[in-house]
Amino acid sequence: MSVNSDNDDGHAQLSHVFTPRERIKNCTSQLLYSREFQAYYLIMIILNVFALGFTLVHPTNARDQPWLLTLEAFLTMAIVVEVFLRFSAQGLRNFLNSKWNIFDCFIAI
Repeated sequence: MSVNSDNDDGHAQLSHVFTPRERIKNCTSQLLYSREFQAYYLIMIILNVFALGFTLVHPTNARDQPWLLTLEAFLTMAIVVEVFLRFSAQGLRNFLNSKWNIFDCFIAI
């Protein structure tokens, strides 16, 4: 939505008023593409590889390890949050156009 307003010198200037949906989309996009989030995502991948590797090397007692169950629950929640943020940033149509997004949804479920 565009709004005209006069500035101090009497000239009209055009400004944009963001809808709540646009504000959410902008905030989540900034978060997803921030350097901090990329570092967080890399750490999640490394932890996931570690958990998978431990499970493959020690298949008989991996499920008896409380720390591993806690790590897997945390990683699953991290994937769910990340998928939700991407959905919020991209919108339904753009989200579903990405095969990686669909893959992440499948992994989260």
